[in-house]
Amino acid sequence: MKVEISVPEVVSIFKEIQEYPEKFFGITCVDIRKSVSQYLSKMMEMERTHLLRREPYSFSDFH
Repeated sequence: MKVEISVPEVVSIFKEIQEYPEKFFGITCVDIRKSVSQYLSKMMEMERTHLLRREPYSFSDFH
């Protein structure tokens, strides 16, 4: 996969970030929240399955 970007595109991106920094940081914060959420979910799953040796419950287990 080859990614190409021109100098005018880079300049345009930096100008937009300077003019509307909240737009850039809003997107970044959402991405960070998503990554942290996925990481913590995976950690809890690993802890449950590997350390406690349990598989996730399903609703049918309780009926």
